[in-house]
Amino acid sequence: MTLNPLIPLGYVILLGVLLAVLAALSELLSARKLGAARLALLVSLRITGVTAVVLLLLNPSRVETFALHGDKPMVAFLLDASRSMATGDYGKEPAGRAVSRLDGGRKLVEYAVKAVPGAFSVRAAMFASGDGLFPFDAVLDDARTARTGIAAALLQLAAEHPSGLLAAFVVTDGIETADGDLDAAASSARLAGFPLYPVLTGGDVFPPN
Repeated sequence: MTLNPLIPLGYVILLGVLLAVLAALSELLSARKLGAARLALLVSLRITGVTAVVLLLLNPSRVETFALHGDKPMVAFLLDASRSMATGDYGKEPAGRAVSRLDGGRKLVEYAVKAVPGAFSVRAAMFASGDGLFPFDAVLDDARTARTGIAAALLQLAAEHPSGLLAAFVVTDGIETADGDLDAAASSARLAGFPLYPVLTGGDVFPPN
């Protein structure tokens, strides 16, 4: 927690003291007219008000620190390569050919990787049937793409980067179908200190994974 005063700190302290003195004088003048219960309520309200004004002027803020991967914080992009991602409802090319979810997601990740500022390092990988991550340019086969294993991919990512990730983006068209524990995977990501950002892709076609 750090303080970023809206006005010089000395003025904040002076204003707080003046408000406290004025509140105390007001209580002394009101003590004879009010009962004990009403006086106690009035005192608590004024203390709360003075405290709120001082805190507002002090402008406290929380500073989060991130562990670095090498010399740079890392951003990860994970692309779902399961069988349903072959569905051609991502859009169409100028020539009219349907673009699959996988090709559309791949282009999206490639664009995002290029857009990441040079101050960050990047990892791009694919996942599918619950056997974790594999290279972004890997050759796909039916066995590898049979199901959607989001949990296994996240668990591997958290294990390989226990303190070095700034964020992870997961490009997918569906839900976990490889019997993985998404709650455990999300907990691992949370313990590793990086947020997860799902990026949904595809149209309204619902093919099996």
